[in-house]
Amino acid sequence: MVSVPSTTDVVARSGDGAIWIERVTGRLDLGTSDGSVRASDVSGELTFHTSDGSVHVDNAAGAIDVDTGDGSVEVSGNLGAVKLHTGDGSIVYHAAAGTAMTDDWSFTTGDGSVTLYLPQGFSAELDARTSDGGIRNDLHVGPVRAEADDAPGADGPRQDRDESSRRALRAQLGTGGKVLKIRTGDGSIRLRAS
Repeated sequence: MVSVPSTTDVVARSGDGAIWIERVTGRLDLGTSDGSVRASDVSGELTFHTSDGSVHVDNAAGAIDVDTGDGSVEVSGNLGAVKLHTGDGSIVYHAAAGTAMTDDWSFTTGDGSVTLYLPQGFSAELDARTSDGGIRNDLHVGPVRAEADDAPGADGPRQDRDESSRRALRAQLGTGGKVLKIRTGDGSIRLRAS
């Protein structure tokens, strides 16, 4: 265990083991080759990487960039910039009330589901796609363009389907704005109110 001031920059690496940090504000760069990363009550510029392990972040603020080769990702907080990636695992993100995008957001998994909980009044340009799975949207959206599995190319008409069978969904949330990109190679996408 290492104790640091509550406002400081932290760079931590582990070859084989977990990293846990809490109640720190600053530039946090945490990485492990084999183990999980856990953080709570953190803010600033947050970069978390693990080659083989899960990442769990509670009550975060600022900007976050998470990358894991093999493991689930769960993040909650009031973040302006979000980039969450896993090669193999699910992604769950809970946006706190009052969250607003300051940059484009990206949620990507090669194999797993993506679930986002977004607050009332949240605004974004939604761009969601799954290669093998469905999209369930419980949020109020503006104009929707759904692309069905058997829809012809750009030259022909597209067919809308029930939301649970959609593999792609582009729509405006709230007043639009920054791009909210969601991709999964094999899994469902769920958009819910927080």
